[in-house]
Amino acid sequence: MKRVILFITLLSATLAQAVSVQTQSASIDANSHVIISATDLPGNERDWVAIFPDEAANTFANIVVYRFTHGIHAGDIDMGLIPPGRYEARSFNAGSWQSTSRYHFAVVGNARVTHVTTTKDTFATNESVHATFDNMPGDNHDWLAIFPVGATSTFANIVAYHYTNAATQGDIDFGRIPAGNYEVRGFYANSWRAVSTHTFSVEGADVSPTITTSKESYSSAENVTLSITNMPGDNQDWVAIFPVGVASTFANIVTYRYTNGLQQGDIQMGTLPAGHYEARSFYAHSWRVRASHPFTVTEDQNPTIVYEDFEAGNLDKWRIAHDTGNPDANMRYITPSFDGSQGCIRLQATARAEQNIYAMPMRSTTRTILEVDVGGFAGLRQPHYLLGVIVQTQLGRRIMIWDSFYNHQHQSAHINGEYLAYQSPIELVRGFGYAPVDQVETFRVDLNQYLRQLEPNNRITQVQTFIAGGGYLDNIRLTSQ
Repeated sequence: MKRVILFITLLSATLAQAVSVQTQSASIDANSHVIISATDLPGNERDWVAIFPDEAANTFANIVVYRFTHGIHAGDIDMGLIPPGRYEARSFNAGSWQSTSRYHFAVVGNARVTHVTTTKDTFATNESVHATFDNMPGDNHDWLAIFPVGATSTFANIVAYHYTNAATQGDIDFGRIPAGNYEVRGFYANSWRAVSTHTFSVEGADVSPTITTSKESYSSAENVTLSITNMPGDNQDWVAIFPVGVASTFANIVTYRYTNGLQQGDIQMGTLPAGHYEARSFYAHSWRVRASHPFTVTEDQNPTIVYEDFEAGNLDKWRIAHDTGNPDANMRYITPSFDGSQGCIRLQATARAEQNIYAMPMRSTTRTILEVDVGGFAGLRQPHYLLGVIVQTQLGRRIMIWDSFYNHQHQSAHINGEYLAYQSPIELVRGFGYAPVDQVETFRVDLNQYLRQLEPNNRITQVQTFIAGGGYLDNIRLTSQ
């Protein structure tokens, strides 16, 4: 009897925890959004629900619309507008195509009629293709895409695409497209089922984009320069560097830049570690390669690479990584430098919460000793601030920072997730009873030695980025000796 009770108890618990999905009713008007109510989901970020035609197999091609659940265990999920027909709502665990729950329903009535067309039926290769749409639902993720005529609606076949950004009607500029016969198709949010199509053609001699590098081989200390021609001029056209021969996927990108409307000209890509690469160009919102060019990077034999000496008189290499909104903490170019050279930078450090953090790429696999000249000027005090690097290690990414604040507070080195914090090997503060305001010193840290203080079995595989929250800084470099 006890075994029977135990079995019934376990069975009841199992049934109580079974995933359940259903729509707001078994019959939904075609002009109403379909809402899936889900309960007892596992709670994974990539759990998902989808709508399929009734009895259709669980394949990507059969999905009418899908949504990720973003970690919820229960709740309502808006699936948008669905054309009339008989359907099933289905739930899936993250990474799985085995449905955990199903619910049959129908969409009835007259469906919303959405129209997608182009501003003319034939474009020249040197013209931008414009498409218009009306009576879209108005979801941020409704979208239009161009495909070769007859091609299936899959990501690999997209020539170009744009989201409608919640507009119900409007015009989309797809830029220039090579000669050929195409279809522009309209899709509701997160759906691959076209609700409207229009055929058009592009005629004339192709004005093909080109991409080259300023030289065929660089050292790992040199900035790679790409030259592009014949790009459409969309702000979201882009170029990227990949290891040679790999697929054009986000995971394979080494580094990328948007062209910001540039049709021809040079784009600086920064330094790269030794390897064999391809530069590739892409039109806006597209992963189809328009032009490519191979090149190599060899390991620089100089033991020291100066990544920034401010002799160029600009701050083009820098980006703001953390903006506190404090204008007094912005980076400023100072000339001459505290050491008498062309220039340096000044970051006005204040309280830690008010420091803007600036970043500069400095990629190296062999030089793991950081050196920075730190100085000051008579009459100008400098509060405490952080200097650091972002590195890749055998155990993943680490952000290593040094700050005299830890010296003053007698705080030992400590780790918090990927953040590693240390006392500074030199006094960074100028004035306030610490170092003289015009004292010049070299901040020098062996990154691997400091890493092993907190993670004895770890090692740096690449130094990637220099970061700073304050100071008068010059001659930022990596060395191997």
